[in-house]
Amino acid sequence: MSVSYSDIGGGWAGTGNINSDPLFVNAAGGDYHLQATSLCFNAGNNSLVPVGVTLDMDGNPRINNRTVDMGAFEYQVPGAPAITLQPDSQTVVEGDTASFTAAANGTPAPTVQWQVSSNSGASFSDISGARRTA
Repeated sequence: MSVSYSDIGGGWAGTGNINSDPLFVNAAGGDYHLQATSLCFNAGNNSLVPVGVTLDMDGNPRINNRTVDMGAFEYQVPGAPAITLQPDSQTVVEGDTASFTAAANGTPAPTVQWQVSSNSGASFSDISGARRTA
């Protein structure tokens, strides 16, 4: 039997094979996704991905970050945060109340920090207590 670009406990001769803990997220619980520090991350061979296989078992692109991972699930590199709901600009006089709504997504979840400018936007400072994970 010929095996290549695989993580095999106890080792196995073959090109690209490794003998390492794959660092699954939770193997005991059935979660075989890779952790970011797994040696299986970007350790496969793109030319060995069968023609027509474009998605992993989660429906994500089979090749993510240039090189296919070993295993059934491609490690999903955390996504950059994206603002999905931009707050409307408001001007209020001191002592009045203003309410704002904003939303963002990303991995890990981004944090929103409200700020105020007292000099027409030349500089900003954080508003105490106005910080929330989106």
